[in-house]
Amino acid sequence: ESEAEPAVAPPPAPAPTPTATAPSTRPAARPAVQPTTPPVSVPPSAPAPQPQATAPQATEARVASDPFVADFPRYPGAEPGSFGLPVSFDPFSSRTTDALRTVDQWFQQELEANQFALTPLEEVSETGRSVYQVSREGQTKFLSFIPNPDGAGTSYLLSDQRLPDDLGSQQVVSPEEIQFFSDLAIIIPNPQGQEGSQWQEVDPQRLQEPSTFYGNLAEINLDLGDIAEFRNGLERGVVNVNHSDPQALFAESLETRFQIAEYEVSPQGSLGGGLLYQLTRDGVTGYLSLVPTTDSNGVAAFLWSQSPQ
Repeated sequence: ESEAEPAVAPPPAPAPTPTATAPSTRPAARPAVQPTTPPVSVPPSAPAPQPQATAPQATEARVASDPFVADFPRYPGAEPGSFGLPVSFDPFSSRTTDALRTVDQWFQQELEANQFALTPLEEVSETGRSVYQVSREGQTKFLSFIPNPDGAGTSYLLSDQRLPDDLGSQQVVSPEEIQFFSDLAIIIPNPQGQEGSQWQEVDPQRLQEPSTFYGNLAEINLDLGDIAEFRNGLERGVVNVNHSDPQALFAESLETRFQIAEYEVSPQGSLGGGLLYQLTRDGVTGYLSLVPTTDSNGVAAFLWSQSPQ
């Protein structure tokens, strides 16, 4: 007789919300941003440590008792457990040293290939983690990707309910950083995917120096549908098809919006055949690359969370 699926132990209640800071002096014209709930820091008490051997045993029992879990793709080389989360999450957690974006894209491909339906609920640029609702044959679970707060790596968790913001772990991303990249997503939005939209997906083959932005091009074949992976620190890339010159795109579409949102913008020279800018606000620093496409039909915009130089 198979062992019943382990219950997901809820994490300890989050600590009281810190007292609000003084009202912002920023102008009302700053772009409106949907409110986000940042992860909170370690609560005062944490579950007692369990022997390391319990996580693999619990995972095996859960797979045996749940066909949904048994058919769920397993990331290559992933191990049971997580980075920095309480041991109560171990029965439905796995970890890998690969970057969150790489793990996220792999699961998107594998789940769709295995007839799982995915609905995105959170984007990493807004909350520090990505979350999907995953369904098949009338059954639904939630898949969460959480970056390792201490360095490289990603934890991914498959749970019956959507996880709370506070997982009893270290703070993943500061509120200032969350707001920094959330506002950037308004100024330089994600591709719209429809005909006539000025923002489209980036095709690495249309870049003069694609290896500046992608780290695995030597190992893949884009013509066969392989996925190009961003270099470490590169958060997002899109193409504006209404401009062919980086300076014109910045001057006509971006400069005023950065000023309204109170980003400080400093030119940093050239990168990858285009221009590089440093963006700073509230103690957070990011970088923007603007690169013309080789067919002169667009300008690629890349957002970095760390210096690419």
